[in-house]
Amino acid sequence: MLSSNERAIMIRCCHAHDVAFCRDCARSYRIHRLGADWLQGRTDLCPRCRADLSDSIREHLRSCDLVTMTAEAEAELAQRRAPPAPR
Repeated sequence: MLSSNERAIMIRCCHAHDVAFCRDCARSYRIHRLGADWLQGRTDLCPRCRADLSDSIREHLRSCDLVTMTAEAEAELAQRRAPPAPR
């Protein structure tokens, strides 16, 4: 299961492309196609075979160029907004 931070990054940066690959089904999925089992409290499931795709999503987050570019842009913006260091 993804952390709330991982989920927020995925939604913010990866909403328009595949985020998970199911090895059992040999298919890739976007966020809106991922399954959930609310009775058992499971999310990020393959919609076909119900395999947990959390590890696949984490791999994607580590390798996604959009996640990297967004993090760098946010860090640069925060640095520009920060007050100047005292001298």
